[in-house]
Amino acid sequence: MQVIDAVVPGTAEDFIKNELFGKMGITIYGWQPGLGGLPAAGWRASITSRAMVKFGTLVMNKGKWNGEQLIPEAFITKATSKIITTGNDVKVFGGGKDISNQGYGYFWWNADMKVGDKSYYSASAQGGGQYIILIEELDLMVVVTGHERATPTLQITAERILPIFR
Repeated sequence: MQVIDAVVPGTAEDFIKNELFGKMGITIYGWQPGLGGLPAAGWRASITSRAMVKFGTLVMNKGKWNGEQLIPEAFITKATSKIITTGNDVKVFGGGKDISNQGYGYFWWNADMKVGDKSYYSASAQGGGQYIILIEELDLMVVVTGHERATPTLQITAERILPIFR
């Protein structure tokens, strides 16, 4: 948030409210301040399931919302790419036999999800039992809201949801 606060006119909070959430029609949200007083970056935020779908749609559309580029496409591509490979020992989504090649971008986790003999690249924003899972190849978004953090959400998606859409 410090970077956003430094490069936008006004504050990071005003920018998020007016240039992102406001333009997307997201009016119900909470964002607790971090130690420096700015909104905390990826955690301490709360949005509704409908807002999660809107945000997932924004990312699936490479930062465009209703024809307007709200976030640069290059940033979305980098954020959802595998910048750091975490390997299969890191069980971000509870792991599972159908999850491999896990990594991390800018606040987005990613992994290959296997269905039969085919693997699909997924990018997922998650925290506190809430998930936005994107499988671009299938034009598929899965939004999960819950509290149970130990649930193998990505494995369940690979086993029960992906077979319906492939």
